[in-house]
Amino acid sequence: IFEANEIADGVVKFMKETIKKKIKRSCLVVTMNNSQRDLIDEEIRHRAMKIPEVNIYLSEWEQTMEPFIVKNLENVQGDERDLIIISTVYGPNETGNVYQRFGPINSKHGARRLNVLFSRAKNEIQLFTSLKAAQVTVSESSSKGLEVFKDYLTFAETGILQEGEQTGYEVDNPFQQ
Repeated sequence: IFEANEIADGVVKFMKETIKKKIKRSCLVVTMNNSQRDLIDEEIRHRAMKIPEVNIYLSEWEQTMEPFIVKNLENVQGDERDLIIISTVYGPNETGNVYQRFGPINSKHGARRLNVLFSRAKNEIQLFTSLKAAQVTVSESSSKGLEVFKDYLTFAETGILQEGEQTGYEVDNPFQQ
C-alpha cells in the first residue's frame, strides 16, 4: 500500500506539471502483479475526483493512441509512453528479510518481459522500489530474468551500465543521455 501511494503521488505530480506547463507527455505505470496494478489504478482514479489537474490530464489522453493506463508486466508489450513509471512491489518485510520470490520475473520469459519494459519509455523511466540490488540473490540456477532485474537495480542505484563500451558517438535523445 505504501508503494502504491508513493506512485500515485508521483503520477499526480507528473500530471499537474504537464497541465501547468502545457506540455504533452504520455505516461504508463507498470507493476509486477495484478493486485498492485489494481491498487495503484484505483488510487489514481480516486485522486482524479479530488484533483482537477489529474482529471484534466486523464481526459486529454483518454481518446489518444497513448492513454494513461496502469498495466502489469505481462501486458506491457506494444505500449510506449514518454514516461514509464515502474512499481517493483518487492522489498524487505517488517523484519528486513527479502524473500527471493519475484513472480513473473522468475518465469521462463521474465528476462524478455523486463527487456520489453525497459525499452518502452521514449524519454524517461521512474523506478519506485524499496529493494536494493544487494538484496537480490542470483545464483547459477537463477533465471535470466532475475539476473536482468538485479542488473537493472544496480544501474538504477549507480547510474553505471555494467555492459557495453564507450564508442565516442554522441547520444541521439534525452533518454539515452
